[in-house]
Amino acid sequence: MKDLENIHSGHRLRLTRTVDKCGLEGLSDIQVLEFVLFYIFPRGDVNPLSHRLLDKYKTLANVLEASVDDLKQVKGMGEMSAMKLHSILYVFDIYLAQKATQSLKVATIGEIYDLVEALLRFKSEERLVIIGLSKRSEFLGYEVLAKGNYDNITLQQRDVANFCNNTMSAAVVMAHNHPQGKAIPSQADTDTHENLLRKFEFGGVELLDNLIIGTDGIFSMKDNRLKRSFYRDEQQLQLALKNLDIK
Repeated sequence: MKDLENIHSGHRLRLTRTVDKCGLEGLSDIQVLEFVLFYIFPRGDVNPLSHRLLDKYKTLANVLEASVDDLKQVKGMGEMSAMKLHSILYVFDIYLAQKATQSLKVATIGEIYDLVEALLRFKSEERLVIIGLSKRSEFLGYEVLAKGNYDNITLQQRDVANFCNNTMSAAVVMAHNHPQGKAIPSQADTDTHENLLRKFEFGGVELLDNLIIGTDGIFSMKDNRLKRSFYRDEQQLQLALKNLDIK
């Protein structure tokens, strides 16, 4: 038993040193997932569990996005370990959001797009976000107002009012995502946008825009068109450049 523990400890040490020296880029998904699982399971061989997780979910991203209840169905994953693995995504959320806002002072429209892309583009659930700006377009903060099914989200006026009061926002940008769909406004999106316009006009805060982030880009409800496109491969990018007559 001690020999087996020594083998596992040696593997953990070698892999940890490799990551410390070279990063994760050159490792396989199995090795990366093993490294992640080291933090969840302090001892033992996590290689078989890594294989079972990737056999079920195919990619590391799918593993991290899996629900706690679903992860618990995999042999070797208890409730606590499933919660720990799923919660790693929350760390990424904080990191991406803080990087996006680190140097954001006087916000340009491009920087706002960068922020909502960081906050919403790759989320597996729908989220509704509010971003606050001063009269001089200074970035004052953001808040996730709701998560879940956007069609069923009820925007509470008090939540918006509390955010605007707490940040002293003179203007806001609203944004939500379509995780598995294009950035095309649904009837619910249109109705919500019109409702938002009335609420902000009544509250004395300017609604600069209401953005939808889909798999294909960022749609502006104010301008009624796609303002930023996402390209999944080189062919899509070259086609877009050709349409714009850019060499």
